[in-house]
Amino acid sequence: MLDETGQAVKDAILQVAGAIKGEKGVVYGFHVNGAESDPAAMVTYLKDAVGMTPAKMNFTDDYFDYGSWKDAFFMPRPCMLKYDGTVDYYLDPDDYTKKADGTASDVADTSYGGNAMMEWGQNGKKIWLKVVPDADAKSGTVYIADHQVDSTFHAWSFINNQGILVDHFYTPIYNGAKVDSKLRSISGLDYNYLTTAMTAAQEVTAAKANNPGSDVLWNTEVYADIMLINFLLILIGKNMDTVSVFGEGRRS
Repeated sequence: MLDETGQAVKDAILQVAGAIKGEKGVVYGFHVNGAESDPAAMVTYLKDAVGMTPAKMNFTDDYFDYGSWKDAFFMPRPCMLKYDGTVDYYLDPDDYTKKADGTASDVADTSYGGNAMMEWGQNGKKIWLKVVPDADAKSGTVYIADHQVDSTFHAWSFINNQGILVDHFYTPIYNGAKVDSKLRSISGLDYNYLTTAMTAAQEVTAAKANNPGSDVLWNTEVYADIMLINFLLILIGKNMDTVSVFGEGRRS
């Protein structure tokens, strides 16, 4: 029988051994060759991404083909997020007009006390990122892991407004449209008409108007979130031309 100290030492040894064997989690990687002209040929899978089938939009039959990535740890979940920053409920990923339980959602209701958002971070796993540029300044390698492999991996998007590392961060499902004084993520709104007259500073003010108190839970998207999503699209699409792989989205 081990005493508490002996058991703690044993647990620590097993944890280190597991990390050395690579059992702690996954590390996906891709290299971008800037000298290659073909956007698809520019991307080479590395580490745990090797052998994965890329995802793409099937424009012919109108469905999303996840390839090997459907259950990847970084896939987000659509939800309705209340103004106080708590998840009200999750949405049906194939039909946002419905809740995950099949009942009607509030995704198009401008009177709803919150917004339609994507929740990032599953089962306590954050998205850790490392970018290593090549010497030619046109190429580089990106690593995306479900754990902090070492101090060079960062989970910038998971740091909240108080500088604390948290389990989730949220991005809007829809382009922002101004409703009354607030910048909202709600289905069916004409965001061009409602935001074209706004300056960047005014958009930030309208986004912050969602906050129910002095704590700044709501703001516009930050650079770290945008870059992380771009890297994830390149990873799962295995292509630098993500528009041709996933589509242009709403244009008018």
